[in-house]
Amino acid sequence: MIQRNIRANLSENGIKQVIRELTGLKRIMKQREERAERRLALEIKEKAQDLFDKALVDDIIDSPDYEPMVNVEIQKTANGYAVTASGPDAVFIEYGAGVYHNGSPGSSPHPEGVEKGYTIGGYGKGYGTRSTWGFKKDGKRVLTHGTPAAMPMYKAQKKVTENVYKILEDEFRRDGK
Repeated sequence: MIQRNIRANLSENGIKQVIRELTGLKRIMKQREERAERRLALEIKEKAQDLFDKALVDDIIDSPDYEPMVNVEIQKTANGYAVTASGPDAVFIEYGAGVYHNGSPGSSPHPEGVEKGYTIGGYGKGYGTRSTWGFKKDGKRVLTHGTPAAMPMYKAQKKVTENVYKILEDEFRRDGK
C-alpha cells in the first residue's frame, strides 16, 4: 500500500500539485492492480496445467498410458484475465467420464458438474453409464473404464483463491513504500 503525506499550499498552484500527485498515485495503483491480476491468472494457469499433465485421460485396459492433450492459457480481457483450458481431453479430465471412476449416471463428482450440464453418462451415446465400453483408435477396438474427474481448473482456482490475500499483499507492497 502506498502511504504518503501530501502537503500543499491552499492556492491554485498548490491544488494543481496535489492533483498531479494523486494522478501519479492512481497510475501506480492501476499498474500494481494489473500486475496482481496477471500473477493470479498465471498461478492458476501453472497449477491447472500441472494437474492436467498428471491426469489419467483414459483408463484404457491393456494399454500404455496416454499423454493428456490439454493446453492452459491466459488471455487479457476487458475486465482482467481469463484462464482457459483447450484440447480434446480438457472436459473429460475436468469433469470425468464413466461410472467406473465417478459415481452413478446423471451425477457428477465435480462440484459444478451437474449445474454446468457435465454429468456422468451424459455425453455421446451414453456409454459412460457402463463400467467398461469401447471405441476405435487407429482401426483397433480399445476398451476403457473412462476418465476420473481430476478437476484441474477447479482445484487450481481454489488453491489460488486460498492465497489471494498473500499474493495481493506481495504485489501491492513490491517496490512500494
